Amino acid sequence: SFNYRADGFGDTLIDVVTLNDVLKCIDQPYLLKMDCEGCEYDIITKDYENVRKFDNIIFEFHYPKLKSRIINILSKDFTCDIIRSSNIDMMFKCVRSRQ
Repeated sequence: SFNYRADGFGDTLIDVVTLNDVLKCIDQPYLLKMDCEGCEYDIITKDYENVRKFDNIIFEFHYPKLKSRIINILSKDFTCDIIRSSNIDMMFKCVRSRQ
């Protein structure tokens, strides 16, 4: 809440926006940048039909043990590279594979 309130205290309600909502607002889904503090895994595994509509995806990933599962899912449509890695997280850049 400190990002949304001048005093930095208290609860702040934030609207949830789904990928389906986002895709209704754009004509060409060129880039999906996800930084949702751990929800990336759920979005990719549970809403892949919408994820795959984008040409490029950049996201931070906090589950090193699940890296191969995420790469396996995304490799159906994307070529992915790890562009930053530490012992607690990694940053992926995925580009749609041309077939």
